[in-house]
Amino acid sequence: MAERLKSDLRAENLRCEYLAAPVGVDAARPRLSWCLSAPPEHDANRRQTAWQVTAKDKKHVVLLLVRELITANPSQLRIRLQGLKEDALYTDLQTGKKYYGDELMYKGYFPEVTLSDFASLLVEFVEV
Repeated sequence: MAERLKSDLRAENLRCEYLAAPVGVDAARPRLSWCLSAPPEHDANRRQTAWQVTAKDKKHVVLLLVRELITANPSQLRIRLQGLKEDALYTDLQTGKKYYGDELMYKGYFPEVTLSDFASLLVEFVEV
């Protein structure tokens, strides 16, 4: 199901610094935003979603997890990140924990998310 959903998602309403088509951006850390949409038939099956945004140089990664509805007796969540440097050491800026890129990609990241409906978690990894 996840693979099929992934291919059906579309990014729409792309913005940079609240502008749809900026000519130039002078912010050191520009704010990016977008809306993801999927065909309506997928809405009933979606319970949690994760997005990963990776800098072009692969030194900064932002992971956003949103859980819409929690299930009874949920299993531990594992997210396998993609496109990192395998031998690079990354630090979770919130917790200070360190992970190697290959660990995050192949073993996965196990976030601790609040056990409630509509919970979210934002994690930033920076290469050491």
